[in-house]
Amino acid sequence: MTFFLGVDGGGSTCRARLENSAGEVLGAANTGPANLASEPGRALANIEAAINQAIAAAGDQFSLADYQHTQCVLGLAGYNMARGQRGIDGWQSPFEHTYITSDMHIACAGAHAGADGAIIITGTGSAAFVQHAGQHQQLGGYGLTLGDQASGARLGAQSIEYLLQMFDGLIPACKFLKAVQSQIQCHDGESVFENYSAAVPAQFASLAPTVFQYAEQSELALAIIQEACDYVEKLVARVQSMGAVRVALTGGMSKALQAYLSPAVQRALSSPGTSPLAGAIILAKNLHVAEAKPC
Repeated sequence: MTFFLGVDGGGSTCRARLENSAGEVLGAANTGPANLASEPGRALANIEAAINQAIAAAGDQFSLADYQHTQCVLGLAGYNMARGQRGIDGWQSPFEHTYITSDMHIACAGAHAGADGAIIITGTGSAAFVQHAGQHQQLGGYGLTLGDQASGARLGAQSIEYLLQMFDGLIPACKFLKAVQSQIQCHDGESVFENYSAAVPAQFASLAPTVFQYAEQSELALAIIQEACDYVEKLVARVQSMGAVRVALTGGMSKALQAYLSPAVQRALSSPGTSPLAGAIILAKNLHVAEAKPC
């Protein structure tokens, strides 16, 4: 029997799922962040933990000998960058065949059941991915410092930037910024700096729900969201110009953000079919078919 292991390593959570050839889920697990570009050591530890826990959950349905009958696909945040690829270069896969790609690739495969299309992901980070006529390309995904304009991390970071301006007396206090202050438990600019000057994207992204909570009460919160929407709408136009007929908005922030997009863009979006983790399994099955073909 052949087994299929999919791993979805995102900026906030790493998920793994093991299936048999009948499509039965034998084991699954969730661990912590798995962004190879921002925290390679932590990411690799969480990837390995998710794999091991998913296999352990399968119990006696998966034996040591079955490693050599397993097709594994890992879709990992940061893998689209050389720095991220270096973060997993030394990893020795125990499986028969292993294919490592970006989390965007598996998300696109899941959203369109392996067919051509595009996705725009708005989670801890943000980017777009297009698969068309046998080619695929990623747009964005450059990290919080240089990009991620439609990400939860960017919304959170902007909220903290405005909070610092409030502490400096440059903008007035408001319920939204007071809520941000309460969430991060910082009483002045110095304490914000101490806690967030070296924060990772997932820490900033934890503030995104607060931004949406106050969007109808605060012009500041609404402006932060609208800036993210403007970027998403540019991405939609760009992937359509590249030949994408189906475009899906995915990621942990997608439902909340979609409500603020223009009606025209909302109409242009397709509902994603399945999850990125399911997309990894689809690619693993395709890998098995490709390996089975005679040379």
